[in-house]
Amino acid sequence: MSRRAVLFVLAVIATVVLSAVISQMLLDDASADHEDSAGSATVRVSALPRENGDLTLALQQQTSDGAWAARVLPQHRVLPANVSGGGWLNSSPVTVETGTGGQPLFCIVAHGDRDDYFWRVVRGFSRQAALDNGLEVRFTQSQSGADQAAEVQRCSDDGASVIAATLPAPEAVTPSLIAAKEAGVRIITFNSGFEDAINAGSELHIALDDAEAGRLAGREFNRHGVTGAVGCLLHEADNVGLESRCEQLEASYEGGDVLRIYLPEGADNDQINADIAARLRDAEEPALHALLALHGDAGFIGSLQAILETADELEHTVKIGSIGVNHALPDLPLDELDQHVLFHIGAGAEAQGYLITAALHMVHGYTTSAAFIQRPLIMNAIPSVYDAEAIRTESERRSEMLVGLGARLALGNEYVE
Repeated sequence: MSRRAVLFVLAVIATVVLSAVISQMLLDDASADHEDSAGSATVRVSALPRENGDLTLALQQQTSDGAWAARVLPQHRVLPANVSGGGWLNSSPVTVETGTGGQPLFCIVAHGDRDDYFWRVVRGFSRQAALDNGLEVRFTQSQSGADQAAEVQRCSDDGASVIAATLPAPEAVTPSLIAAKEAGVRIITFNSGFEDAINAGSELHIALDDAEAGRLAGREFNRHGVTGAVGCLLHEADNVGLESRCEQLEASYEGGDVLRIYLPEGADNDQINADIAARLRDAEEPALHALLALHGDAGFIGSLQAILETADELEHTVKIGSIGVNHALPDLPLDELDQHVLFHIGAGAEAQGYLITAALHMVHGYTTSAAFIQRPLIMNAIPSVYDAEAIRTESERRSEMLVGLGARLALGNEYVE
C-alpha cells in the first residue's frame, strides 16, 4: 500500500476514533451536569503534500452547519518523505474545543489568481493572523466578479459574521455585499476599489494607496532623470486600482507621455517577455524609454527580460521600476541590472493579508452598530520605496528574507482546499 493510501486510512480511523471519544466525553459530562446538552464533535485529518514529498498534517473540526473550521496545526506536524515503516509516528498534542456555539465564521473573498505571488503572500500573512488570533477564516479567490459575488452569497448563507472582499469590479460584487449586510453580516473591504467601498456597505477599507503609488513612481522616474515615453503595464483589465496607478503616474511624471500597455491576463514570464520585446522593437509605435510594472512578479521579470533581450537593438537604454518587490531577481550580471532597474515600490501584501484578517476579529466585536456607520473608515497605506541596489547586493539578507517568506507561503497554501 502506498504512503498516501496508508495516510488516508489513518485519517479515516483517526476521524472515527476521535469523534467517538469526544462524543463519549461529552455524553459523560452531560449526564453528570447538563442532562439536556449532550453533543458530539466530528474531526478529520488533513494532509498537505510538499514539493519534496513531505506531508504536513493538521486536524479540522466540523462546525454545526457542516463546514470545516480552521485547521489546527500541531507543533510537530510534518511526515517526512523518507520515513521508514514499522512503527507509529505521532504529532505533538493538539486541543480540540467542542461545544454547540462554535467559532464565528469569517470570510475573505479576493480576486486574482491563486498562484499569483502577491496573493500567495497575502494568504500567508492572513493565515498567520488567523492562527495568532484563533480565527476560523474561509479564504477564496476568483478572477471573475460573478464568482466573487456567488462566494459572498455562500458565506452569508453559511452564517458568516464578517465578510472582507476586494472590489476590482465593484459593479459585480457590490449587490451581493449589500444583500449580505441586509442579512446581518458585517462588511469590510480591502485592496482594490476604496472609492466604491461606501456603496458596498463597507465599514472599513484597508489597502495600498494606489493613487499615491502611481504618483510615487512618477517622482522616482523624475528623480532618476528619465525622459521619453513610459509604458504603464496593466496585468488585469478593468481593475480600478491599477487604472488609478497609471492615471497618477501620468499626472506626476514630467519627462514625457505615459502609455497604457495591457498585458494578457494570466500570462507567464515567457509570454510577457515576447509581447514587451515586440512592443519595444515596433518602430510604428512611440519609443518606450521606461516601463512601470504594476506587478512585482511576472509583470516585472518578463518585462526586464524583454529589455535585456532588446538592449543591443535599441538606440536608447530602457529603464524599469515596479510596484511590488520581486521575490527572486533573475541571475544576471549586476552591471546589467544596474543599467535598467531603478526602484521597487512596496505593494503591501504582508500588511494587507495580516491586517484585514485581524480586522475581521475587530469588527466582529465592534460596539458600534453597522446601521450607525454612514461611510467606511478608509485606511490607505502610503507606499514605501525599496532600494533596488541593496536588494541586488545584500545577498545574505535577501536569503534570510526569502526563508521567512517561504514559511509564510507554506501557511498560505493551507487556505487552498
